[in-house]
Amino acid sequence: MRIARLIFGCLVYMLGAMSRVAVPGMVFERIVEDYGLTSAQVALLPSAGVFGCMLFIGLSGVFVDRFGWGRMLLVGSVLQALAYVPVHESSNLLLMLIGEFFNGGGRTIVYLAILKLFDVSFDRRYFAAMIGVFYVFSYGGTLGASAVFPWLVEACGTWQLAARVVNFGTLACAAALAILAVTMRGDTVRLVASPVRSVFPWRDMLASFRVRKARLAMIVAGLNIAVYWSFLCVSAAPFARLHGMPALVSEMNWVVMFGMVFMGSVSLLLKNARRPFFLWGAGAIVAAFTMLLCASMFGAKGIAPYRTAYLLLGAGYGVTSVLLTGTKECVPTVYMASAIGFTNLFANVVQIGGNQVSGALMALGETGYPFVFVLYLVLAVVSLIAAVRFARS
Repeated sequence: MRIARLIFGCLVYMLGAMSRVAVPGMVFERIVEDYGLTSAQVALLPSAGVFGCMLFIGLSGVFVDRFGWGRMLLVGSVLQALAYVPVHESSNLLLMLIGEFFNGGGRTIVYLAILKLFDVSFDRRYFAAMIGVFYVFSYGGTLGASAVFPWLVEACGTWQLAARVVNFGTLACAAALAILAVTMRGDTVRLVASPVRSVFPWRDMLASFRVRKARLAMIVAGLNIAVYWSFLCVSAAPFARLHGMPALVSEMNWVVMFGMVFMGSVSLLLKNARRPFFLWGAGAIVAAFTMLLCASMFGAKGIAPYRTAYLLLGAGYGVTSVLLTGTKECVPTVYMASAIGFTNLFANVVQIGGNQVSGALMALGETGYPFVFVLYLVLAVVSLIAAVRFARS
């Protein structure tokens, strides 16, 4: 029964990842045209979702650690599904933003509940490898947004109907989780109960990040998450289409999915090495945006420099499963979900800023993209500096 709930939970998160990238990332220009909005206003949609993640994620980690993964998985699934309804059913920007906000909160709860399940169900030495299973679903959804959702839009006729189809799948999975929770009530307590029954003292939890190595790990993982997702949700697809290369986003996400699924196992084979992955993750992202900046400024010919940059970004972000594992290993094990929650809280704050600044710069047209790449490059350089210090600690 635990496996069934895990599968439905992973499917919920997969569909949430697809929804997150698909709207507005894959239909950015259509939303601008359909609703008469500016690029900066449309960029508010992913920012609202990230803002929801940001406000939910700090407390969600505590609640998952306190109440157990099973209860919180059901809560997050229902919230994610119901909150997405205004996004595809309303043309009012405010209602869409509210829906994105609570949808982001639901995704956050589901994410942390699933990671907690892996942490309490398997030997912690294998955590990085085991969450590769989860990332098959997670980044399968991201890949589906760029590879499947555009096809679904064409088949349905409108992006709103396509989003409705995706959300129907989420609602179906949430209903299955609710049925399992009711029919297996006798096993529920045993499976979801947390070994920690007291409310965590916030002071002790935050004190874990006073350790220099924990702070450095959080900075690297958080900045890499923020840069990748901000670029993917706002400017990656429009920039690729502008240069007649729409397939670049899918190619990048294939690399991300491969990395997220298998890099944990590679780390395990390397005796659970962490430092090389921190250096590679930050360094590859720096190289990617350096190439994009140069190519956009000097008008590079052909697809090669753009493809290389997108693939490098995917390869750099693809080791994030190892980075999150390294982050949780720097704090007491009882605070596992909380540590990952705080790391993502930091990432969400940065991503919101990146979303809005890049959305405003895109309003300048093609001339705005070099400035977008400068923004992400600066953040990536900060991540690389922190990664070097982490490796030396």
